[in-house]
Amino acid sequence: MTILIISEYSSGGGAEKIACFQSDLLEEQGHHVERMYFHSNPYGDRSKDKTDKGILIETAHFFKPFLNPVFIYRIRAVVRNLSPDLIITHNVFSSPLSVYKALEGYPIVHVAHDSFMLCPNYVYVPIDGCCKVCSGMQWDKCVRHCSNSIVGKIKLFLMYRMLDKLQKVVREKVKLVVTPSNYLGNELSNLGTLTKTINNPIDSHLYKALQEKKNLRRFVYCGGFASNKGAGFLTEVLLNYETGITEPVDYYGGIAEKSLLELTEKSAGIRYRGYMDSSKIMEALPQYDFLFLPSKLENYPTMALEAMLNGVIVIGSNVGGIPEIIGDGRGILFESGNADALYKAIRQALQMKDDEYNRIRKQAFDYVKNNNSVEDYSQHMNSVFSEVLTL
Repeated sequence: MTILIISEYSSGGGAEKIACFQSDLLEEQGHHVERMYFHSNPYGDRSKDKTDKGILIETAHFFKPFLNPVFIYRIRAVVRNLSPDLIITHNVFSSPLSVYKALEGYPIVHVAHDSFMLCPNYVYVPIDGCCKVCSGMQWDKCVRHCSNSIVGKIKLFLMYRMLDKLQKVVREKVKLVVTPSNYLGNELSNLGTLTKTINNPIDSHLYKALQEKKNLRRFVYCGGFASNKGAGFLTEVLLNYETGITEPVDYYGGIAEKSLLELTEKSAGIRYRGYMDSSKIMEALPQYDFLFLPSKLENYPTMALEAMLNGVIVIGSNVGGIPEIIGDGRGILFESGNADALYKAIRQALQMKDDEYNRIRKQAFDYVKNNNSVEDYSQHMNSVFSEVLTL
C-alpha cells in the first residue's frame, strides 16, 4: 500500500515526531511511505537536521485563510504522481483549505494534535461547552476579546471564517479524525466530526527500569518560547515569587517569541540551554526531578510521556489532555494561568518526601509503559486504516 503522510513541518514538534514515527512504523510493515511538508524544522540549525526527509512544498503564510491556486496545483501534481491508497494529514496550518482541496478524491485520515480546528487563536479552553476566552465560537466575541489591534481583529475574523469552512470540509471529506486525547476527541465530536481516540505512542523499550532515588529538587522546562506554551507565565512566577528553588531552572527550547527569551535573561534563577533535538533532551532529562508543563493549551504532549519514562515528575496545567496523562496521582496539576496555583505546586514539589516522590515516579512510569506502547498504537492505527479503506 502507498501512503502519503502530510505535516506542516519536517520535524521540530510533537506532531512532527508522531508523523515521523508513523512513517517508520508503516515502512517496517512493508508499506511504501512518502512524507510531504510545507516548512523545514522551525528551530535549530536546519542544515544539520537529518530528519528533513520528504517532499517540501513551500507557500507564503499570507495565504493561510484563503484558497491558493498555485499551492493546490503543486500538491495535486505530487499526489497524482504518487497515487496513494491512503493519505494521513497532521497539523496543517498553511492554507488548509487549499491542502484538502488538492486531496479531493483520496481517502484521508487526519490526526489532530491541538485546538486549531476549534479556535482561530489557538487558545480554546472549554468550560461547560463554552470557551473561557470568548464564551464560545462566536466570531464577534472572539474578535473583541482576543485581539487589541485593528489588523489583529481582521486576521482573527478571516481565520474564523476559514475555520468555519474547514470544519465543514473535514466533516465531508475526511474519513476519520484520530485524536490522542479524549478531551480533543469530545470537542471535535461535538462539531459532528467522526473521531477515534488513540493515545500517542512512545517506545518504552528504549528506557531502563526505574530506580528509586532521592528528590534533589532540580527543575526543567522543555518547550518552545511561545506564549501558548506558558514559558512567559512560568518565568513571571519564578521572577516574582520566593519559590524556594535553590538551583537555576534550566530552559530548553526554540525561540518563537524573542521577548520571552529576554524576560528569562532577567533572572539569575533561570538558565537558558538553547534548542536541542529530541534525542539530546532525552539524554539530559534523567538529571532532573520535575518538568514544568505550564501550557495554556495542550492536547496530549509527548514531552510529558518522555519525562515520565525518565522518572521526572510533571508539574502541568489542567488544560486539554494533560490531566489524562498526569491525573490520578501521576504528577502535579495546577490551574492554568493561576500564578498562586503554580507557586503552590512548586512548593509541593520542594516539600515532597523521598517515599512520595518515588511512588509518583513509579505510578507515572507504569502508566506510560502500559498505556502508550508502540504495539498497541500500531494495532489501533492498522485497525483505523482497514476501517477507512472499506468505508
